Amino acid sequence: MKIKRTVEMDLIELLTWAKDNGKTGDFYGVDEDYRVFISAHHGWVQTDNGKKIPEFETKFKVEQEVEITEETKLNIVTVSNDHETYAYENTSIYDLLSEENVLFEEYQAKFIYLQNPDGSIGELIWSKERGLVD
Repeated sequence: MKIKRTVEMDLIELLTWAKDNGKTGDFYGVDEDYRVFISAHHGWVQTDNGKKIPEFETKFKVEQEVEITEETKLNIVTVSNDHETYAYENTSIYDLLSEENVLFEEYQAKFIYLQNPDGSIGELIWSKERGLVD
């Protein structure tokens, strides 16, 4: 299963990622204080108004498509057979399903969803009947 995720990168990481993944276009600083335009066709990078960008201090927002597995650490929400919900940060489906997780065994999760950055429930990624959703 693939999901879209927004990550932060400094300028060097952004340029490396863009080159390695053939990405072009506008990329904005986290605080929208900087914009860079990357052109694969022309092989150059342009900034707004000639602003100097501190290469390691400024972070840029980048949306990536990431393949997830049961071992991928995510912010997730589980829903039990009793319709109770629990949120977990930086946890994998594997961690929740492991035999060492006594709470999960008692709780009997029926569904696992991604948790959106605003705390709301996102996309279904696992169900008891189907396992990892495609």
